[in-house]
This record gives sequence, C-alpha cells and structure tokens, in this order.
Amino acid sequence: RFLTISAAEVAWQPLAWFNNRLQINRLIIPDLALERLPKLKPSAKKGPLLPSFDIIARDIRIGHARIGAAITGKPQVARLEGALSARGGELRVELDASSTARDMARIRVEAVPDDNRFDAYVRVDAPSGGVIGPLLGTKRPFSARIDGEGDWQHWRGAAHAEMEKVELIDLVLANNDGRFDLNGTL
Repeated sequence: RFLTISAAEVAWQPLAWFNNRLQINRLIIPDLALERLPKLKPSAKKGPLLPSFDIIARDIRIGHARIGAAITGKPQVARLEGALSARGGELRVELDASSTARDMARIRVEAVPDDNRFDAYVRVDAPSGGVIGPLLGTKRPFSARIDGEGDWQHWRGAAHAEMEKVELIDLVLANNDGRFDLNGTL
C-alpha cells in the first residue's frame, strides 16, 4: 500500500458520462498519507496520452497530505487546491500547492483556441528536503517560472529555471503567426 485516504467528499454528476464527460463538482480530501511513490508497470499497449473524454473538476482540495520519509527523507505535510477543465479542445488549470518544507507551486493555464486565448503562468519553488523535488525525481533544490500571454497568433512569454542556484534555462518565447521563436540560454 502506498496511499491511504481516510475519507473523501465527492460531488459528481454520473449522468455526464452519457455526454462523454467526467464531471466532478467537488473533491475534498481532508487527510491522506502518501507513504511511498507507486511502482508503475509499463504498458505494452500504445495509446494517446490524454483520455478521449472531457474532464471537469471544479473544486479540488487536499487539506493535509502527509508525505512519507521514503519520498522526502523526512515526513512532510502538503496541501493542494485547484480546478481544471479539459474539454472540447480547451484547457483551463488553476492549481496552488504548498508544504511545510516551503515548497510552493502555482499554475494558471488558459488555452482556448476557439476564443483565440492562450495565457500561461507557472511558478514552482522546490527547496532541498521538500516534497515537489522527489515527486519529480530530484532531491536538489530548484525553481522554475513560465509566464506569458497573448493569443494563438501572437504570444510572448519567458521561461526560467535554476537548480542549486545555477541557471539552467533563461528563455524568451514567442509565437508570431505560427513562427515560433526561442531565444536565450538552455
């Protein structure tokens, strides 16, 4: 056993399945314990990365996530709240997470091609001994930022990442009518 959820409040619309949609209006998990990362078995079957149905999760909250020492080196506590919608070629994500080890993640993405909108903001601060780094495969401290706005024809942004205070990525990103520009240090 790698994950224990003592209780969860779920409000969903099961009839949405008839419209090829998983709709969760509220998922509240007051307490969970993640003792270790799961050992996943690779699939021999090739398929798409994303499911073929729409996903809407309006209110997701994990109040007290106990992260085991097998993951982070010593027990930590994290919290997460947010919402996401992936439907009809559109993606909207709002996610905020933090931990007692001072991890912080904030993600805001709105990609709506039919309305000609594309905005992105991602900020991750993962100190050594924290929760986020080990979940991504490293115990070294790192930070990452992606920020940009515009539309599908004209978008401007930047990406920056550091590990152990050493700059890994410092880029200016742009899309001009399908011509993509990438300038900076990688």
